[in-house]
Amino acid sequence: MGGRVALQFAAAYPTKVRCLILESASPGLATEAERLERQAHDEALACEIESHGVREFIRRWESLPLFESQLQLPSALRAERHTQRLRNTEAGLASVLRGLGTGALSSLWDVLPSIQNRTLIIAGELDTKFIEIGEQMAAALPQAQLCIVPGAGHTVHLERPRRWVKAVGEFISST
Repeated sequence: MGGRVALQFAAAYPTKVRCLILESASPGLATEAERLERQAHDEALACEIESHGVREFIRRWESLPLFESQLQLPSALRAERHTQRLRNTEAGLASVLRGLGTGALSSLWDVLPSIQNRTLIIAGELDTKFIEIGEQMAAALPQAQLCIVPGAGHTVHLERPRRWVKAVGEFISST
């Protein structure tokens, strides 16, 4: 979600951004139909969170295939992240889905060619969906480079922190 917000900001305020570092990010859904479908899905999920609570949502969220690669993390780190996630509130999570969900924000696919900032796109090699999105974004952004991190899934910074720091450090030092 942070990458999507960063892209939205860079598109709206290009002179306020020197470069972009996007991890497992997407510029949104390509069509209005996809956005509307996702908005309906996210609204239903927001209502479920409000009805059934954070604990039930986190249980389901952590079991998504997207985060399966986090099972390789040490149990203490997984427990810490789980505890951190449980600190969310029903109102906060529902609000994020409604205001910043993939369907809520406008698609930036058509805008990508106009974003002139140097951009590093990071994806984990186990996250095939975001590798594909990253490849498409790298092709559309004029100054983008794609970094695929071996052995990582969707949360590269958490799953392979040394590789993530190396990629980001090299990118920043080359600016």
